Amino acid sequence: MSGDDSGVVGITQRELLLEMREGIRGLKATVDAIARDQAFGVERQAAMQRSADSTYAHLDGHDRDLDRMLA
Repeated sequence: MSGDDSGVVGITQRELLLEMREGIRGLKATVDAIARDQAFGVERQAAMQRSADSTYAHLDGHDRDLDRMLA
């Protein structure tokens, strides 16, 4: 390489920091979206568990009724 850097475009520290800031904001938005999705997933799982618990309780009631009828 020669000492002539006329074809090289430099970036200042300030420009670099501004670009990094944009990248960090984008990353934060992505992480926030993932956290929201996980929270929704946990809530959906809890709702499904409540539904299953209700169904099992209902079936247990039928089992008790059948036992009384057969007794």
